[in-house]
Amino acid sequence: MSLALFATALGACTRPVTQIVLIVESDLRAPSEIDRVDVHVLGPSGERVRAGATLGTPESPRPPFTLGITPATTRLSPVHIRVVASRGGNTVVERVIRTEFEHDRSLELVVRLERACAAVTCGEGVTCDDGRCVDVFVDPSWLPPFVGLPQSGSDAGMAGDACVGDPGAAETCDGVDQDCDGVIDEGLDLDANPDHCGVCGNACGDGVACLRGSCGDPAVQLALGEWHSCALRRSGRVACWGANETGQLGDSSRTDQPRPTEVAGIEDAIEIGVGERHACVLGRDGRVRCWGWNARGELGDGTTTNRDAPVEVPLDGVVELGIGYEHSCARTSSGEIWCWGALVDFDRGTGELLSRSSPVRIGGVSAPRAIAGGNDSTCAIEGTGRVVCWGEDIEGRLGDGWPYDDHGAPGPIAESFAAESIDRYAYGWYAIADDGDVWAWGDNDDLQLARTGISESARPITIDGVDGAVQIAGGRQHGCARGPDWVRCWGDDSRGQLGRGTIMGNDHATPAAVVGLPVGLRELAVGASHACVRTDAEVWCWGGNDRGQVGDGTFADRGRAVRAVLPGAAR
Repeated sequence: MSLALFATALGACTRPVTQIVLIVESDLRAPSEIDRVDVHVLGPSGERVRAGATLGTPESPRPPFTLGITPATTRLSPVHIRVVASRGGNTVVERVIRTEFEHDRSLELVVRLERACAAVTCGEGVTCDDGRCVDVFVDPSWLPPFVGLPQSGSDAGMAGDACVGDPGAAETCDGVDQDCDGVIDEGLDLDANPDHCGVCGNACGDGVACLRGSCGDPAVQLALGEWHSCALRRSGRVACWGANETGQLGDSSRTDQPRPTEVAGIEDAIEIGVGERHACVLGRDGRVRCWGWNARGELGDGTTTNRDAPVEVPLDGVVELGIGYEHSCARTSSGEIWCWGALVDFDRGTGELLSRSSPVRIGGVSAPRAIAGGNDSTCAIEGTGRVVCWGEDIEGRLGDGWPYDDHGAPGPIAESFAAESIDRYAYGWYAIADDGDVWAWGDNDDLQLARTGISESARPITIDGVDGAVQIAGGRQHGCARGPDWVRCWGDDSRGQLGRGTIMGNDHATPAAVVGLPVGLRELAVGASHACVRTDAEVWCWGGNDRGQVGDGTFADRGRAVRAVLPGAAR
């Protein structure tokens, strides 16, 4: 996710853009009443960005303050925005908003910092607007499209509409109608032209192809399974690599692939989730398709038949996926949670957890804003930030303390922190709190909790050595955290999955840096014994590679990161 504070107005984009344009207004005087404005944004994948401006100086931007917010991944919700006006370091008034991106739409969100709210205190889940406490959620369907703000000069923004040539003149890619036929830049394939990729003047680098209007069609989200890896690409297509014995690569075969290969028939995905040996994508239409292992019903098509190509789940209105090892879950726009696969249902008479091959609704989660699937367990973050979990409680993976007791209904963990994000490891969970603390609970046989002296923890405990982490995820026997410019891992290193440059073969409780990573890290994903990161242009992986899951064309384990090249990205 990116966020920038503009002193001048944003212009409208010529191609569809997924963004929220935040316009901050105030009736408070600067600098006598407020001398600073700060914006804090928490994105759909747990990424945090900030922007701010000091007021009352000649260099200060003049109101209204305009900010463009774009998602870092294909996840569109939730987006948490906090805008604070202060004076002398003390908060004068603030607004809190929760909303969502809409695919290929540029939305305008006006936030007013009003004098009428300066003395108003609102409770959890509400915020002050026009002197009254209102719900923090803003439905994106209520927001108008952003069409650009007025620019100085009567002819501002009009140059591209003018005819500057003569009929029959050669058309060039510059946003100008050279041949005066009323059509600009016709005859130019912006989807495939490496000199003008997607938009005029956007040249791809040496050896980089223009695919579907994007240089290299880069990955925008990663998801890793037991022995395979998948990347969602900017175009909405998906590439996977590694193990394929149950069709988990989705390429209509059952052959392992040590290099990324495209999933058949997926062209409109906006989110991907991967389990142990299956995968699911969320489409722009709010529907879900899955493929791969299906013995426990994790594909949701009403059968237990493995599929080597995507099949549709009978569910719509989905806004987020939470894919577990052998089950799948989805959150809908109406706030419902549906799950299918291993141990997702509960027999109240016998107390037995049951598997289902079609989606079943899960109750008991208040205003869910995030859902995550684990190993025979599931966790969600409620609107207040409280974490609730359900499923099997082996090794304390439900985090609610002793005794171990399976739960068919969601219940709170035994700590009251407000979570920003949550992710699984094989037999437990990791979470990042809104104050930056990193928590974990579950199995510790291989030091997944970054602690020595305990075999497991049924209550959440904090992890040291990962201050500043913005993302955390785990594999079967190790964990990794990502900061702004680093990745640190701990636990088992028998396959090089800690990325320390060599394959050490023993366990490590202290998080240490992965070596050889590129700059500009955007995302981390962790598989059973391997891990991958992505930048804006590349995917790099390391660790266990016996099934080709690292994606470098070999089956040799890697103690340091190597690049995985997506299909067709090079020319």
